[in-house]
Amino acid sequence: MATTALPKLFAIIILLAAIAGAALLLSGAPAPSPAAAQSTTDYDRNDNGLIDISSIAQLNAIRHDLNGNGDATHADYAAAFPNRAIAASTRMGCPAGACIGYELTQNLTFPANTSSPYNPWTPIAGSYNAAFDGNGYTLTNMRISDNSGNTGLFRNLGGSGRIRDVGLINPNVTTTATAGYDIGALVGRAAANSRIDASYVSGGSVVSANQGTNVGALAGANWDAAIRASYATARVRLSVPGLGASIGGLVGWMRGGSLSASYAAGPVLGSGGTLSIGGLVGYASNGGSISASYCDQGVSTRPACVGDTHSSAGAITAVATTTAALQAPTGYTGIYANWNIDVTGDLYTDNPWNFGTTTTYPTLKSPTQRTPAPTLVDHDANDNGLIDVGSIEQLDAIRYDLNGDGSPEASTSSYETAFPSRHRAPATLMGCPAGACTGYELTASLTLPSVGAGSLWTPIGTFQNYFTATLDGNGHTLTNLN
Repeated sequence: MATTALPKLFAIIILLAAIAGAALLLSGAPAPSPAAAQSTTDYDRNDNGLIDISSIAQLNAIRHDLNGNGDATHADYAAAFPNRAIAASTRMGCPAGACIGYELTQNLTFPANTSSPYNPWTPIAGSYNAAFDGNGYTLTNMRISDNSGNTGLFRNLGGSGRIRDVGLINPNVTTTATAGYDIGALVGRAAANSRIDASYVSGGSVVSANQGTNVGALAGANWDAAIRASYATARVRLSVPGLGASIGGLVGWMRGGSLSASYAAGPVLGSGGTLSIGGLVGYASNGGSISASYCDQGVSTRPACVGDTHSSAGAITAVATTTAALQAPTGYTGIYANWNIDVTGDLYTDNPWNFGTTTTYPTLKSPTQRTPAPTLVDHDANDNGLIDVGSIEQLDAIRYDLNGDGSPEASTSSYETAFPSRHRAPATLMGCPAGACTGYELTASLTLPSVGAGSLWTPIGTFQNYFTATLDGNGHTLTNLN
């Protein structure tokens, strides 16, 4: 073909394409549509801000997101949570993309095959500073063989870390970490202001093969953290002479912080050197306090729940007792009279323990088995920060809250009667926005009794204590004030 014919050929091809396109439109056939955007997976199905964990791979991925906000870029994280939303406003499916941690959605068992990357388990390094809610589920057969620092499922629980309602079944933790490290099945070291609630270690063992380590079934050391309503029946052992070591059935070293409503009923083994060893806690110092907690003296083979205490330790109420005594109460009586506590943070007791029979130790109920908080009443219906007063009884209750913040300074039972089922948690106190109450307001005109009980009004406040908040009458009246 001659070169001069090429432009004509291209013109003919373009004309034919245009004619074909026009014919397609006239025929009514649909034009090709653009590719649809890839759908994302909701990893917070109950919209509570906690990212769902349903596999060991997802549990492992937490190590790449220690603040729990779901904003992790590591390849292992992407593989564990495929098709996740990464935009700030929809991240992981959390409401407004505001993730605050992780939660188990089922029981998980670590692989038995040692060729698995999760056997042995590599402790989650760094400081975990988010929520981890087990929802009553368990992690079974975790094996750790580590010598590189604090050791546990988590090496360190940071000051903003919160662990709740998780059980470890038959963990096998061994370490040759050097002196100064903290060894536990759940947490190596729990830092100041962190919390561990309603968690346990059942069976298994936690063993250190080096002097100067702090070893406990649940946590190696409590550094000003709060541990409540927890227990362990694991075997705890220091396998070398224990120069400077602290070994306990639940916690190795209480270096500050608190331990309450908890117990240990597992063998605690070690000898030699300046070893501090106890059925519950090895050593307590720096204000570390223990209350309403126990150890099984017969099982631990230790004469005391706390091996040694420094003069700087706080109040210690940790009683070594027998198996029969620990299994005798079948309710919140006797040694367990103070065990019905609040573990959810709403300031209402949760009934967290299951006492079973007189031949079993207490165990922890799953969250769904506990006593729910009452249906809470909003005592600031118009959200102006002023608590509603609609009765003489409520008016009288003001005297117990002179600064008007909704948190009574005295006679809390009288205040509770006047304002039943009130929000107690600081963030939602009395129903005020952000829990920031500034006083009271009348919602109706009130008439005091003219005769009989209550006919003489006792002034609110005293010479030394003044009412320093707002009282807005909203145009209502008080009648017969005598």
